[in-house]
Amino acid sequence: MPTPAAGPLLPPGAARLPPELCDQVIDNVAGYYDLHDSVRTLLACSLTCRSWVGRARRHLYRFGAVAKTRTQFAALLQRLEAQPGLLETRVLDVGYDRDPAQAPAQTWVGTVPGALARRLAHVRRLRLACVPPVLHRSFYVVLAQFRALTGLLLHGCAFPHVKDFARLVLGFRSLVQLYLSRLEWPVERKAGAHAVACRGMKRMAQLRLEVLNITISPPHVMVDACNWLLYTSSGSSLHTISIDFPAVEPRALVPDIVARLLRTCGPTLRNLRMRFDSVLTAADCAQILCGLSLEECKQFRTLSTRALPPDQICIDALTNLVNTLPSDTSVLEDVSFWYHGKHYFQGFPWTALDQALSDKTKHPRFKKLAVTVRQSEDAAILAPLLYAAGKLALYETDSDHGEQFRFW
Repeated sequence: MPTPAAGPLLPPGAARLPPELCDQVIDNVAGYYDLHDSVRTLLACSLTCRSWVGRARRHLYRFGAVAKTRTQFAALLQRLEAQPGLLETRVLDVGYDRDPAQAPAQTWVGTVPGALARRLAHVRRLRLACVPPVLHRSFYVVLAQFRALTGLLLHGCAFPHVKDFARLVLGFRSLVQLYLSRLEWPVERKAGAHAVACRGMKRMAQLRLEVLNITISPPHVMVDACNWLLYTSSGSSLHTISIDFPAVEPRALVPDIVARLLRTCGPTLRNLRMRFDSVLTAADCAQILCGLSLEECKQFRTLSTRALPPDQICIDALTNLVNTLPSDTSVLEDVSFWYHGKHYFQGFPWTALDQALSDKTKHPRFKKLAVTVRQSEDAAILAPLLYAAGKLALYETDSDHGEQFRFW
């Protein structure tokens, strides 16, 4: 009786690739410049077949190193000695991010650059959480030895002065993505002192940032960070901006500086994301939107908002913002709304916006107008409204993004 052939069964006409070629394909995936896409593709490769698991897992282990506590930092140093393959780590996560109040106790963070910068020469993304403000300024100099760094995330860090923040960021010459969250530095008592300090940074090396994300930070921090970006002339290369607007302060400094930033990076801006979680009223949201303009944005493609109240006054202000796009060269493709809390949809407030976007002479490339909600109660209220208005084109449910309604 003949025995069955060993090995997995292949479909008719399929060719078996040599393992060396498969390994080279996986290695090229791991070397792709976009780390997020590389990780997703490597995870898919690890599920393709049993022979691909080892090679894909080897690269996945090199993609991230975590040192959130002193104990984890010591363990990481030991692993680097025992496993030389970890020297090609691409992502480094440093600092305990659960409680920013514990930042002064994390003095061990000051020893991280000197111990890891020369060893982990391939790190592309660095996440620093809760860096204490008492570190010596040589910390920033040594930290700049991560020369391959392209993405930096600062969370819960407290700086003695805005110049220290600028010194840290400007140390990375190849930086293209900057994410700022819960930053702190003292408020300057003398009016305009921080702006003068930012003007003095013109002599420093200029960055070519492409992505800027500022969330959950005090108004003066957001203003100083944007001022620094304007005065260093690095805003001219930005193509994606994400801003979390704080509660409208009496002088409205944040909306004013964001408007200036949009004018500066208008020729290259493609994506704008605005969060209104901290803004108290719909009138304040509308006031912020009325102060913005996209008339210089000839490559603008995506506009998204989070927690923008579904009131008519807000939607009308957003419609006016869209109408500021240059009608002869508009390449707008997507407009989306994202709601993560409970909102009360009493009608269909997007009529004016829908009419503005449906004009193909002004927006010939427009594809999608979508609303995403996380609460099932909102979905139950919103779906009949869209059906009644005849605008519901697609209804999707996603565990990560909630329930999405597309009506364009």
